[in-house]
Amino acid sequence: MNPRHWVIRHLTPRVWRLWPARRQAALMEFSAIERDSGQQLRQCMDLTQDPALRGYLFQHVLEETFHGELFEDLARSTADKHPIRHVLPREELIAPDSPSDDIRAFFSTVHVGEAAVNADFRVYAQAVADPATRGIFRVAGEDEARHEADTDRVLLQLCGTPASARSEARLAWRRRWWTLYVDAMHRVGLVPLTLLLGGTYLLLGWLAVPALRRRLRLGADAQLTLLQDQLDDFSSELQ
Repeated sequence: MNPRHWVIRHLTPRVWRLWPARRQAALMEFSAIERDSGQQLRQCMDLTQDPALRGYLFQHVLEETFHGELFEDLARSTADKHPIRHVLPREELIAPDSPSDDIRAFFSTVHVGEAAVNADFRVYAQAVADPATRGIFRVAGEDEARHEADTDRVLLQLCGTPASARSEARLAWRRRWWTLYVDAMHRVGLVPLTLLLGGTYLLLGWLAVPALRRRLRLGADAQLTLLQDQLDDFSSELQ
């Protein structure tokens, strides 16, 4: 069983029900991710002169942008206040002057990303109870399933042979799993660090109380002395 899908299916609906703001934040994050996907694809358009591929990329850009608007509109329709638009740390998947090898790597990354998102959206559509949210995940998921098939076809066209396409896809999956692992370890690592620091402050913080009180008293005495000196100087000037 995919641990991520288990969390989506069993924990996410409960978290969203208990904390609606978390649901709105998640929808806005989905919107930002979909829009960024469209921008990445738009950048790739400038690197190919194949009219069929450019046409496909343009259609894909429109659909990813549309998904971003769907998620944002849903977040706004259920928000008590204006939801915050996410600004994600952007990793440029392909540079304007990239060679053809980078285009193949780009499409392999897009392909595995579409496959992962397609699977995630199917689970979200099954997990959430709200009909509007479920409908948007289903609509976006259907498009992502088609994108998965389309990018597989484009990758095969760029690589020339099925073996080469599979090799590129395997490399992309390895890159994705490594990224997910690093992100997960970062998130998990923050938990024990927070507990360790919190325990340290609770257990050892009382040792600093006497010193802090002395500093506060010294600071107060210094302030009083300064004020008294200023009053004396002012009185001398008046005389």
